[in-house]
Amino acid sequence: MILRRFAPATLFVLALAACTSAPHITAVEMVAEDRVFEDQKTDTKIKAGILTDINNRMGTSYAALLNVDVYEQRVMLTGTVESGDDRAKAVELAYGVPDVKSVINEIQVVPPDAEAEGSAVDDIVVVEKLTIKLASTQGVSHTNWRIRSVNGTVYLFGRSLSNSETQRVIGIAKDTEDVRKVVNHAVVRAK
Repeated sequence: MILRRFAPATLFVLALAACTSAPHITAVEMVAEDRVFEDQKTDTKIKAGILTDINNRMGTSYAALLNVDVYEQRVMLTGTVESGDDRAKAVELAYGVPDVKSVINEIQVVPPDAEAEGSAVDDIVVVEKLTIKLASTQGVSHTNWRIRSVNGTVYLFGRSLSNSETQRVIGIAKDTEDVRKVVNHAVVRAK
């Protein structure tokens, strides 16, 4: 009986994980997060709504260039756009999705003729390195964290279980090769 109730939830989490743009958060990690499944489901619905709106109203290139992270109905937008108008449009679209409590706008404006400070490959490597470090660090609930890197700036988001965990994660991020700056938007709340 327990298996019958658990199996649909597990399948749903696996399906959601397959659709997410954060490859470092697996279905198993979603189950291990310190929050309820309904909260995760709402966040996934919000993320899908924002990405759909960005794709439909700004174009597929922006849907690919912008990152949307959602944790407890708080949204963090990262990535790059070519103008301040595009940056504002993405935020407007995020606020237009039901159940969004707040939007943190960390989208960088990089005009088409300007050179970015880093590269997308460097940013991917930074996120992977940092994810591995956090997963192997005692006292860090890595499944509650969302990590993005844009042009060498690392954005931390999600939930920390204590101030000491937050400081540990920030320190690890700062010590990661190719990280120029760390911006923390994680909330601190114990289990």
